[in-house]
Amino acid sequence: MISKKIKENILSFLKTKNKGASASEIQRKLNYNRTTITKYLHILNSESQITHEVRGMAKIWTLSESPIITLLTKKNASDEKNNIQNIFNVFEDTGVRILDKDKKIIWMNKTLSSWIGDNSNKFVDMSCCSEYCQNNLENTLCHIKKTIETGKPTTFKTIMNTHTHKHIDVKINTYAIKDKNDSICGAIQLIENITEKQNIDTDNFIEQIDETSRMLSVLQNISYDATKSFKKEKFLQKVLNDVLYLLRISTGMIYLINKKTTRIELIISKGISKKFIDEYKKNSLRIGEGLVGKIAKTGEIIHLKENASNDSRIIRLIAKKEKLQSFIGLPLKTRDSIRGVLVFAHKDQHNFTHCELDMLYTISNQVASALENAALFKKTKESKNLYKSLMDASPDAVVLIDLDLK
Repeated sequence: MISKKIKENILSFLKTKNKGASASEIQRKLNYNRTTITKYLHILNSESQITHEVRGMAKIWTLSESPIITLLTKKNASDEKNNIQNIFNVFEDTGVRILDKDKKIIWMNKTLSSWIGDNSNKFVDMSCCSEYCQNNLENTLCHIKKTIETGKPTTFKTIMNTHTHKHIDVKINTYAIKDKNDSICGAIQLIENITEKQNIDTDNFIEQIDETSRMLSVLQNISYDATKSFKKEKFLQKVLNDVLYLLRISTGMIYLINKKTTRIELIISKGISKKFIDEYKKNSLRIGEGLVGKIAKTGEIIHLKENASNDSRIIRLIAKKEKLQSFIGLPLKTRDSIRGVLVFAHKDQHNFTHCELDMLYTISNQVASALENAALFKKTKESKNLYKSLMDASPDAVVLIDLDLK
């Protein structure tokens, strides 16, 4: 039986330890036995509520930050880290940088690095105030400090010195980054070069900033949901709704491959006819059938900008009757297998931008990983229950001893 009180006590203690604590330190403070502490630390780690790093010979546990901050501060490369970086690097006219709650810069995109030049790396781990604030001005005027303390976005204009000693006018929008406990753990800044855009249409500019803010919000929400214990259909429905809202398109579907039947089943959908849903619920797809079947077979992304319903690979008449114009299908692919297909479509022409495509690719990877983790969790739980049943049914006494002979 998992004790909610023990989990809360561990989290409360770690909140007081800015630099983290070892399992032994947590054990002494909370007065639980070592086996119990170890078990709950791993449970909280699997739920992404805490994380750890090795310092010398000790494993130090700390509270997890935002998934975005956690990914960008990883020393080792990963698909998720690269995908997040690629999304921010698509912004060719906008510098992006991520800061921790102490206002230290932990990452910046290629655009901002190109403005700063070869010395850009020296700013990582440096306080951002060293660039804009002099003396103690940051104590009263620092916009980043205000955002981190209040959670409210701020906007200000200033002048930035480039590596060529050229001054550029920039407009900086700062947004708070929150962890799963809704605590502020950092900030993200969007830095717009407005030197040659002084006459920019204000409404269009605000719309661009709002769209970027919505994109970051959806990515962070999906990251949070993907690390929680979840009901599969509820999780997938939320992913679909969030992306449709963000992209402002009408139609989306999520298909999963049934391992027992090797058929592709329509699990979640929005914006398509009841006849379409009934047809695909009644007669699931074969691997290789139609656009979705092709994606499930090859693992390749298919992107059609127009006249999608009349594509020669579509066989079923009901699909042609939907009269979809634009279509993008992405595999839900893990390292070892393809678990399903994520589809977004529109009855009008919709040209997905490079930024949107990168974001959808990141989301498809997150969903695939979440499904894989859920399957592993279920399998582990079933094995544990089976093991317990065998132990309970055994007529002999059973004693479990850990590596410390306890």
